[in-house]
Amino acid sequence: MTSKLEKIRNINIVNFCRENNIELNQDSKEYYRLTEHDSCVINDNKNVFIWNSKGKGGNIISFVQMYYNCDFKEAIKKLSDREYELFNNTQVVKQKDYCYDNSKERPVVEARSYLIEERSNNPNIVSYFIKKGLIRQDDKKNVLFVWKDSNDKIIGCSEQGTRTFYNQKKINIKYGKKYKTKEIMALTADYL
Repeated sequence: MTSKLEKIRNINIVNFCRENNIELNQDSKEYYRLTEHDSCVINDNKNVFIWNSKGKGGNIISFVQMYYNCDFKEAIKKLSDREYELFNNTQVVKQKDYCYDNSKERPVVEARSYLIEERSNNPNIVSYFIKKGLIRQDDKKNVLFVWKDSNDKIIGCSEQGTRTFYNQKKINIKYGKKYKTKEIMALTADYL
């Protein structure tokens, strides 16, 4: 049986705001901001808030104390005056498993050359990871760094471009005056 204080700590902050006519703007699926104090951000997935301009954050009790400028006892009284929806941490949606597409894989020739000659990696180490299937190459000659779990299942992949582009401001990674492509592909939350 949960205690009264534990039940109060689990009151859903977003629901509390709605029930008390505290206007919110939804920034994304899980983030809300107070309309009149836009530096106060609520994470609905974790049921916590951060009030950036004040450098404070926490649970529903801290939120009520900050918003109403009251002490702990007054916050508890305010939260006890009616029934509020409780935070349900099972609301978090499970991410789909990552699905690696090997249809665009090519023999690891340019990628191997790039890692050894341009990035000065030890050839024995590069060869070892290629044999283990952890370094691969796609049809665009990019290096693919494959992530596997303990059961040898592919759970994600990082892509490192091997071709040099000049004056391509869209590309994020810059090496001197040269730009290289880089992309991180999905990884399920279970492996983080």
